[in-house]
Amino acid sequence: MPREQHVAEGVPVSWDDVHDSRAGFRACLEAFSRPGIAIDGAPRPHLSDDRAEDAAAGVLLSLLDPGLALAAAGGAATSELASRLRELTGAVDAPVEEADFVLAGAGRAPDVATRARRGSALAPDRGATLVVVSGMGERCEAELNGPGVAGTFAVEVPLTAADLAALERANAAPPQGVDVIATAADGSLVGLPRSVVGG
Repeated sequence: MPREQHVAEGVPVSWDDVHDSRAGFRACLEAFSRPGIAIDGAPRPHLSDDRAEDAAAGVLLSLLDPGLALAAAGGAATSELASRLRELTGAVDAPVEEADFVLAGAGRAPDVATRARRGSALAPDRGATLVVVSGMGERCEAELNGPGVAGTFAVEVPLTAADLAALERANAAPPQGVDVIATAADGSLVGLPRSVVGG
């Protein structure tokens, strides 16, 4: 069902729970199965004028379900977007340390990666998924290796060196760690599973 009845900052939310959620979920799967590669074409809900932030909103609308916990780390705009996403999906508020998903505004990924849930050796799936909104022009070369990567793969990702260093520390004890979807200024998605950064 389209969610056009919801309005954010005077702009109708354009999101179909079936078709857009399915397309967004597929984009996330493709991003995680092709680590470090920018994935275009994910649906945008028009919750924000910032393309990276709106792409992050589309990711979370695709992945959140009622009862899952969403935390926000960032300024007032990030907190407001997270609040709207909880309203639209039935997700609940939680601190970063307890959340299933964390929406991290530009510059907040290092702090979030340090604090987010990493699961355990017996339940690595309890680690959080970080949805990181990249700032304009943020790019850094990352060396990835692990499942889905042939050998060691160097690629530019929409993150800072500080972001990557924090992710490497968070994922230093596999299979525990955090998964990341970074959304770039052009609206594309980059997936970084815990298995390819760190360890």
